[in-house]
Amino acid sequence: MIVSQLQIYNFRRFRSMDGMPGLSITFHEGLNALIGENDSGKTAIIDALKLVLLTQSNEYIRPAEDDFYTDETGNSVTEFRIDCVLEKFTDNEAKNFIEYLTFTKENDSLKYTLKLYFRAWRENHRIFTELRIGQKDDGIIMEGKARELLKAVYLKPLRDAEREMSSGRNSRISQILMSHRVFNDRDGHRLKEILSNANRDIEKYFVEEDGKVILQTIRDTLSVLNSQDMSDEAKLETSDIQLKAILESLSLSAPEIHPGLGELNLLFIAAELLLLKHDETGGLKLALIEELEAHLHPQAQLRLIDYLQNEYNKSGAQIIISTHSTILASKINLKNLILMKQGRGYDLTYGETGLEKGDYLFYNDFWMRQNRICFLQKV
Repeated sequence: MIVSQLQIYNFRRFRSMDGMPGLSITFHEGLNALIGENDSGKTAIIDALKLVLLTQSNEYIRPAEDDFYTDETGNSVTEFRIDCVLEKFTDNEAKNFIEYLTFTKENDSLKYTLKLYFRAWRENHRIFTELRIGQKDDGIIMEGKARELLKAVYLKPLRDAEREMSSGRNSRISQILMSHRVFNDRDGHRLKEILSNANRDIEKYFVEEDGKVILQTIRDTLSVLNSQDMSDEAKLETSDIQLKAILESLSLSAPEIHPGLGELNLLFIAAELLLLKHDETGGLKLALIEELEAHLHPQAQLRLIDYLQNEYNKSGAQIIISTHSTILASKINLKNLILMKQGRGYDLTYGETGLEKGDYLFYNDFWMRQNRICFLQKV
């Protein structure tokens, strides 16, 4: 499944008039790149998707006062809405949302559509939200497993990749690993056996080998301090052999002794994209990446965008990025671009512009890239 359409009403700068959305955007499979000047609405689109879908890293996402459209005189609306349509479900995905889907017949097959309606409103200085499915006003509220399976991968613009990949309670790397299919068996997983064996070796070291002097000294002291009815059989072992705790003790690091921000950022992106390639739960495979170029050298940017375009084209996964980089804009296939300008989003795929197929070949040609940048800036 993919997010195919997003409509925004009175959210941020996108004012709704006469019941029409302030912004309407169409997305496609594979890579979707939001390009445009500052304050053109790229971040608002990513944030709108986060409000509707939430994120796999379980960030605290709630509407704020600034999210409600405010006009030039300072008057602010009391409600905004975000409508989101998901399409192109596989049978494995559709089974998880069967009670929420709309069905239409196309030729000899069924087309599944999931319509999400997010609403936020203010009452007495408090902000309330709801997410309904099916109908704007009387649709049902989504909860439980289906809500969890709609979460997106999100990479923020100023990424602290080193911290995100470090070990710790509820670390991001442990969340990614726990979501992978190889860790579905939480009770009998091989890693627990490995750590149990390590515990036995650790115990042997402190009981029979060089470490016995340490443990024996602790036991002797404990026997003096304890009352007669308390045991002094202390032992040293790793703290926890639960799978979650094992994964939280892991960190993902680069091979270099002192890796730079660029290398750490690429490592972080590679780890996050892991969930898009190996998710068999039937959940949404969507990554939202702000300022993809952050901390990356131009050559690394080009390699990364090539990988995203080739690896995720028609794969069933979807990636929506925002970028200010003219280097990336010149490398991305024209049909994958969404140009943000003056509060509007222009889908540049074939059939949505005045360009012919031959024009797309021209602007996608390597030697014409600089001309293409100038063209996009003038649209």
